Amino acid sequence: MTEDALPIEIDGHTYLFRLQDEDLREIERSLSMFVAFHAQNMTYENAAKFLHRGLRKRSKDGKELVYIFPQDETGLEPAFQYVKKFCRVFPGTTGILMLYGYYNKALIAQEWRGDPEKERSDDEQPAPEAKPADGELPKNSAKPTSGLMKKLRSVFAD
Repeated sequence: MTEDALPIEIDGHTYLFRLQDEDLREIERSLSMFVAFHAQNMTYENAAKFLHRGLRKRSKDGKELVYIFPQDETGLEPAFQYVKKFCRVFPGTTGILMLYGYYNKALIAQEWRGDPEKERSDDEQPAPEAKPADGELPKNSAKPTSGLMKKLRSVFAD
């Protein structure tokens, strides 16, 4: 049972993170996995939902994983505080981005998602891109011609 749980350190303590079917179903009651990783949804509140359902520790006998938080509404507030403890170690928004990156890694490790880094077989390798002929610009690389585009280009060039 613990082979697909990933360790995570929060506030100097190491916990295990694992999402089972019922955990993902419960998260999806309020947050779709389809939209959870879009920037506007990567909130502290939503991050707490993942920790609430996925953060675990070993039982006293060490044979199974048990939830850290009560699995009702009362567990969301302490999960939110754990998100805060995790994020405060990092500057700016780095903490929340790291936490969502960790969740994505856990979903891949626990086979909820495919691994984009996994090597493809030779048959699945993408075809090399065609190179433009000499003197020809690649598609979408023509210089902007409108006044607005020239202005924007000069702003970013500085």
